[in-house]
Parts: sequence; structure tokens; C-alpha cells
Amino acid sequence: MAGRHRPRQGARRARLPRHTRPAGVGHRRVLRRPVVRALADLHHRAGRPVSTAHPPDNPYGLSPTQAKALAEPGDFALTAGAGSGKTHTLTALVARDLIEHDIAPEDILVCTFTRAAAANVTARIEDRLRTLAPERSGQATLRLMCGTIDSVCGRLVAERALDLGIPISLTPGDERELVPLRHQAAALVLAELTTEQDEVLRTAFSPMPERLGEEIQAFHDRALRLRVDPHALHVPPAHPPTQAEIDEVIATIRKILADGRANARATDSFTSDLALLEAGRVMDTRGKPGRVIADLQPLLEDAKAGMADLKQRVIDSELRPAALAIAEALRLYDHHYRALKAQAGIADYTDIAELALRLSSLPHPRRFRRVYVDEAQDTSPLQMDVLLDLVAPGGQMIPVGDANQSIYGFRDADVSVFLDLVESEDMGRATLDENFRSQPAVLAGINALARLILNPPSIPEGSTLARGAAALVQMTPAATPKHPPVEHPAIDALYLIGERRQPSAEEEARMAVPAILDRAHHLG
Repeated sequence: MAGRHRPRQGARRARLPRHTRPAGVGHRRVLRRPVVRALADLHHRAGRPVSTAHPPDNPYGLSPTQAKALAEPGDFALTAGAGSGKTHTLTALVARDLIEHDIAPEDILVCTFTRAAAANVTARIEDRLRTLAPERSGQATLRLMCGTIDSVCGRLVAERALDLGIPISLTPGDERELVPLRHQAAALVLAELTTEQDEVLRTAFSPMPERLGEEIQAFHDRALRLRVDPHALHVPPAHPPTQAEIDEVIATIRKILADGRANARATDSFTSDLALLEAGRVMDTRGKPGRVIADLQPLLEDAKAGMADLKQRVIDSELRPAALAIAEALRLYDHHYRALKAQAGIADYTDIAELALRLSSLPHPRRFRRVYVDEAQDTSPLQMDVLLDLVAPGGQMIPVGDANQSIYGFRDADVSVFLDLVESEDMGRATLDENFRSQPAVLAGINALARLILNPPSIPEGSTLARGAAALVQMTPAATPKHPPVEHPAIDALYLIGERRQPSAEEEARMAVPAILDRAHHLG
């Protein structure tokens, strides 16, 4: 995804000489036996027994609900809410592939949302192998590919750089490098539009010119997210556009305008103007309220019986020049931005993903028998297309996600990508609807809030506290020597919502104190 800086692949941290390392650096921490026993008891009571205690009929230590995911054949989408043991189940699936299905590590791809998550998943797979198949531990996790979608795309593109015709050294630039190029590209577009003799172009982009650069960038980002090629919208000025060309441009512009789910800058001025225009208004009515009536009156007198068709013709007649103007602006911006990036010798993460998508057209493309996508609700259409192309014939695609945790729309994530997979007839479905972190009243409160906020509601009905975890979940965090028990007003509020009752005066006073909720790290 564009905008995130990551170090170049293969970079290593400097290692301190042994005699200069701080205490504990480079050495595994040794836990005392009482602590080990306490941790084992903690995991057992949480419904996740430690690996050494797994019975033969449940070698991966899964709950019955989690075990159902292992029984799914073919492609399937795994919906896993917070606290449901998602990573625990995901690593069990990968370990099962390596141990029982004898899939080579090189044929497994695990995509995560962050590098920290990739490290955690890799470590937990290694822990499982060390316990269940010691002969496979060590090398297997080094050979399977586990990383963020950006790092995976970068690695695959680098492997075939010569075949793609790009420099081997091409790497994504960071925001400090890319933002000035975006501004410069927008400035070039503005300069061309303001000197353009086309009245439509000047009219379309006259409101709030100081925000034009930001608006064009937002519209361009939205188009790329929807896999719209700005150059495909261009209608050459050498000949009058055909009706088919115009209809295609209008349909595409409408599609881009309708896509506001994953764009935090959806309040730009010209898209707002076009939204009004879709309701039958004109691009610029400032001081000209009679223009709409004047344009409509003759048509109304001639077509009283066809009001629906009339309205559509009026809207299309106004939208047509505006849509063509926006298409031209997108084309110009895309042209200048790509040229500036090429001149600087850098790319953004969208460029790398587009290159990765081209890999499938090369001879002998690399494919995987298993493709796991963690946090699938935070992927974009382009990224998911790349991942789907990486699945080998007869392989499995397993997206894992939770629509309620989709919060990265500002980075082009689109929750509908995951929801479409969940609802696809070609995709099986599995759900982890137990919760190992919270009591039922808290879950009921969260569910009630989510159904008011989210559209569509996606928390499964009946998400319940998993058996065995009740002893661990308290109204307050577990006490430690450094952190004694404290009251959490936010949890009280969730209880009230879940129990559907009004707070007492004492409870209202307590809930006036701000609180921060944190996940239970001891449960994973």
C-alpha cells in the first residue's frame, strides 16, 4: 500500500559484539519453573492447552469450533472475531499442511498486515513444529514465505525484475519522496487545465482551485483502487466521441463517485458537485437558479408521459461533459505522476502491486499451493487480485478476517473485498464465533454498538464466551505487582449496553473517567 516506508529487503540490523551487549541482549530469557507452570495453567484454563498437554486426538490444541476450520476442503473464508483464537487456528492450519499434507514450505504463502504479525506467526508455526514434528523445525519456517502483502509483492517482483523489464534496484519510496511528486503532478494538471480553452474543463474545476491538487489525487487513488486505468478513459479530441465511448466514461465515473467506503477524503468539492448533479442539478448554479428550470421546461412540455426517461436524459446531458473533463484530469495526473516517479527512480506500493499482477502473464510464474491472507478485511481489490493470481491450480486460498476490525480505509483497504469472498458461492465458509477475552455482557454491548455503526452488520449472532476462559476474564485487568486492579468505566458502559439498562448515578459518575481498553496479551 502506498505511503508506508519499509526498509529494503535483506537489510540486517547491526549486531553488537558480545562483550558490549546490554544484559539479556542476544540471549533467551530463562523462566523459572513456577512461572512455566503458571503459564501452562493459564493457557489450559483459557481453552488453549499448552502444546505438551495436547491429547493425541487434538494435537493442535484447538477448540471444537476452531477444529472445524481444519476440516474445510478447498478454498474457504475464515471469519474470526477479536479474541477468537484466529492466529492460533491459522498457525495450526499451516502446521497441518507441513506435517500431515506434506506440502513443501516453498509452496506456502502467509500474508499478514504488519511485519510484527509476520514474525509472530512464523514463531508460532516454529513452536508447533518443534513440538509435533521436530525433524521439520528450523528449516521449514525459513523456507515458507511469510510477510506483509507489500513485502511479498516486492520480493516476487524483484525475483523477476529482468523479465518485467524494470531495474533490479527499484524499491518503493517513502512518503517524504512521494508526496512532493504528487503535488508536482497535480500542479502540472492545474496548469494545463487553466490554460485549456475547453469551457467544460474550466467549469468543472473552477470551484475551490486551491484544493484541486488534493481532489485530483483523491479521485486518482479511488480510481486505482477500483482497478480503473485512467488512460482507458481518454477520448481522443481528434474526433467526436461516440455514444458508446461516452456511456463507458460516464458509467466508470459514476462507479468511482459511488466508491466512498475506503476514502477518507470523500468530501472534495468537485465530487460533491457531481453528486448533486446526479440528483438533477448542474455543475455550477451559483447565482443562476433559473438555469435548471429554463433547461427543463421545454422538455417537460414535450415529454409528460416519460418523466423517468426525461430525468435520465437531462442528467446525462449535464454529466457527459463533466465526466469527460474528469477523465481527462485523471489521465493527465496519472501521466505526470508516473513520469515524475520514473525520473526519480522510485515507485509506490501501488506500482509494485501492479507489477506483481503482471507476473502471472510471464512464463513459469511462481504459484503457491496454499495462500493464507491474515487480516483480509484490510486488503484492497488490487492486492486481492495479486493474491488470487498466486494460487496454484488445485491449491487453496484461505482469507482470514473480521469485517468489524476494518479500520484502514484511509490506506485503500476495502472491507467489501473480504465480504465478497465470504459471500462467494465458490468459497467455503468457517466462523470462529467464540471469544476467549470478554464476558458475555461485554460482547453483547460491543455487538449492539457495532450494529449501529457498521453497515452491513458483521458480528456473528451468538458470539459467546468460550468455555474455559471465564476464570480468566475479570471486570478489571489481572493484578500484577506493578499494576494493581483498577476499575474500567468503559467496560462498565459495555455491560450496561449489553444488559440494556440505564446507569445508576454512581455508575454515571464512574464512567465520566476516561479509560483505555487493551487486549489481553497473556491470551495471545
